[in-house]
Amino acid sequence: MVMSQLRLGIKPKDDFSKWMVGSDYECKRIVGSGSYGSVAEAVHKPTQKKVAIKKMDDIFDDTEDCKKMVREILLLKSMMPTNFVTRILDIIEPSDVNNFNDIYVVQEYVDADLKKVIKSSLTLTELQCISDRLQCALCP
Repeated sequence: MVMSQLRLGIKPKDDFSKWMVGSDYECKRIVGSGSYGSVAEAVHKPTQKKVAIKKMDDIFDDTEDCKKMVREILLLKSMMPTNFVTRILDIIEPSDVNNFNDIYVVQEYVDADLKKVIKSSLTLTELQCISDRLQCALCP
């Protein structure tokens, strides 16, 4: 069924059955993926606000990767007072805090990530501005 849908140009619906985001969020579609997991566009049901939920998969499988994921969360939290990064809105608590493998980080939804911005046709001046802003955010 999936192969025939792909041949016809029909994208199969994203499967969120294994995403444990609780009752406050509804995942709509996958908008990106990377080394540590996937990002979904979602809706915060109580406010109807569009958010991004980053699912960090199998966080305890590799000690170094786990440290990098924690470091990323800490960096994002430390830069929250600035306007240079998307803010962390929530970290969804696992249903079983003694037995879990994935972390779900809820952030403001934006149409592009830093990688897309850098790959776009920016001038050298615009790239320098982005670099300067990131340095200011990291070293307040």
